[in-house]
Amino acid sequence: MTTYNRNEIKSIPVKRVSTGYKELDWLYGNTQNNWGMPMRTISLWAGESGTGKSRTAVSICNKLASNGYRILYFQNESDLGSFSKKIEYDSFRLSDSKHLGEMIKDIKQDRPHIVVVDSVNMIKEFKSGTASIIESIISEFQDICGTIGSHIILLGQLNQDGSIKGSTALPHLVDIALNIRKSTTDGLFVIEVGIKHRFGRTGKEFKSVWEHTDNGVKCISNSRELDSRWKSTTGIRPNIKRVAPKRRFSFFGK
Repeated sequence: MTTYNRNEIKSIPVKRVSTGYKELDWLYGNTQNNWGMPMRTISLWAGESGTGKSRTAVSICNKLASNGYRILYFQNESDLGSFSKKIEYDSFRLSDSKHLGEMIKDIKQDRPHIVVVDSVNMIKEFKSGTASIIESIISEFQDICGTIGSHIILLGQLNQDGSIKGSTALPHLVDIALNIRKSTTDGLFVIEVGIKHRFGRTGKEFKSVWEHTDNGVKCISNSRELDSRWKSTTGIRPNIKRVAPKRRFSFFGK
């Protein structure tokens, strides 16, 4: 085994992409005054069915696609024909791949900035549920997002007791864990930092309140305004090559 001192280890600058929602950028954290999703990492959005995971992901992806970012959305729970009505831009692409190998191939082909897996529980290999299988799946995603330089969002289902369906190890294997839960007020839901955040801060104060609208989702809280770090910085987008947006959509057929 080889050992190193800190001067021998080359650090990789953390680039971030804004989600288009300041409150969610705040939850993801900042690097050198730049707030948003850290690239080359994986985040898990975990919540019960119907809380708003998919709608939030689609809203974010539409915002990013409108700014020219390439999106690859794996939709394993709904018919692609119906789901495609929710997206508008050619750089927002869909895939119905359900096997891990097919998904990795699609990511390599498209080289997206943002990947969404909706949901991780529907990946064929995931259904066996063993810790070693889940670890292998996350390892594959870590390798590809490190190579491509993308950020991968895994949408995960929660059991009624709050545990992740399929594997309790999953939140510990990803870089960032966000919980999405229903609010005590009808029609609202909460996004909060969970048990894991390698690129930001954890604590019960890191949460935001959202509502469902006819055009997607809307954040109605401004908890970030109480944070001294947020108030002392401004969001700056990283210098990542983007493509000109076109109001069309496409998807991979399998």
